[in-house]
Amino acid sequence: MMFNDLVFVEKIRQHKAKDMGLPKTGGVYKFWCDKERYCKFLRQLQTFGLKYDFDDIKSFLEKCVMDGKEYYCFYVGQTQKSLAARVKSQHIGAKQKKNPTKGSAISRSTLRKSINALKNGAKVFNENDVDSVLNECLVQWIALSGEAIDDKERKEINSHIRLLNRDDFVDNAQEFLAIRGDIAKALKSARTKK
Repeated sequence: MMFNDLVFVEKIRQHKAKDMGLPKTGGVYKFWCDKERYCKFLRQLQTFGLKYDFDDIKSFLEKCVMDGKEYYCFYVGQTQKSLAARVKSQHIGAKQKKNPTKGSAISRSTLRKSINALKNGAKVFNENDVDSVLNECLVQWIALSGEAIDDKERKEINSHIRLLNRDDFVDNAQEFLAIRGDIAKALKSARTKK
């Protein structure tokens, strides 16, 4: 099985999950952005101590080209339950809906926490800032079940640098282990400092 084609977050936000082909089964998903947004993430992480720039890490990034434009994967996640609920409801949300989930959307999504922290720090929560960033992004997914989900997520995270993932799965990625550790430290700092 392969991941589906990339879909713009804004398109998912505007349509029902079933209309977009987001299944109610478990699986793995990946978020992508263009090079400009990726470099913005890097610059934001540099304010929290990261010493690498795009040229330092580009050989370790997963890249794809769509309509002549380069995109880079910056986050991989998984759910054992429903891709529709996890991707659309917790990470993306519906059109014109302030919070993608009940309560604080940021607190329920590692992806949203990380995006928010890079711009606003750990103590200020701005759903609109997160949504505006995600609206620039694309997502793709693969439906899986059981242990295949954990195995696929681990393989995806370890195969490339995933800028906004925590480092809890990096165990076999020796080529870029030091870089990944430095990214994790900067991301942790962003998510804990004021």
